[in-house]
Amino acid sequence: RHLKSYWDAEVTYNKEISANVSIAKLEQNIQGQIMHFNGKRSFHTIFSIAAAIVILIALSVTYYFYHSSQNQTAQNYYTYMAGDNQSSFVLKDGTVITLNKNSQLTISNLYGKRVRSVKLTGEAYFNVAKNPAKPFKVEMGNASITVIGTHFDVITDAKSDEIIATLVEGSIKFRGAEQTIIMTPNQQLTFNRSTNKVNLESVDSDVTTAWKNGVLKYKSISFSQLISNLRDSYQVDIRIKNAKLLDPNVKVSGAFDENQSIEQVLKVISRSLPIKWYCNNGVYYIK
Repeated sequence: RHLKSYWDAEVTYNKEISANVSIAKLEQNIQGQIMHFNGKRSFHTIFSIAAAIVILIALSVTYYFYHSSQNQTAQNYYTYMAGDNQSSFVLKDGTVITLNKNSQLTISNLYGKRVRSVKLTGEAYFNVAKNPAKPFKVEMGNASITVIGTHFDVITDAKSDEIIATLVEGSIKFRGAEQTIIMTPNQQLTFNRSTNKVNLESVDSDVTTAWKNGVLKYKSISFSQLISNLRDSYQVDIRIKNAKLLDPNVKVSGAFDENQSIEQVLKVISRSLPIKWYCNNGVYYIK
């Protein structure tokens, strides 16, 4: 299964009237008229021709700048999509973006002209090229992250109420629900879009961003959180049947290669926790 990356673009072409060509043609016509009257042109006629030249120049220049302005502000959007594999690409300013599985990034053709703005759904790791004059912005519905140049990870999902941002290097400005928070390295911010609540805590950013290297790392997280992460990563239904395993005090740590199957991962977990699992109609049950 290959990464599905595509460009959606609407290309338009406007054929414009050249002011220079129009003026040249008018001059030829005027010269022909002058030759036709053999120099016997009254002052009134000459004045009328001069006025016509001025009007045509004004109209041509206005037309040219109007359409130039329209072309400059025309905005088209392009979308990068990652399917079952992650994808990395470089924007024209040198910013490197790694999309996690089942994620997508939308960018405008005006990117970098006045601002550097993208829209994210899913998870992505950003290595932003520094440009103080043009801050980099990630838009996520009613929330956004603005940076000058830094490394950070963002998770946003239309199906989830939460946005999770993890800062690796530099600083970022998170803005949501009229709140602005400046983050420092190894901090993770969780924003709930329904309640507008923000939680900020210290984390090991190497663990959070290990996915971009094809590794799933987890350190002292609850077993239920690990299962939730596996659901998202493998896009499978996993259900915990034993209530004791839902206790937040049941903590786990470890690492997996993303090339391992979900069965292999569950087998590794069963070596450190007293669990059993089985699969029925594509659903994994843990007891």
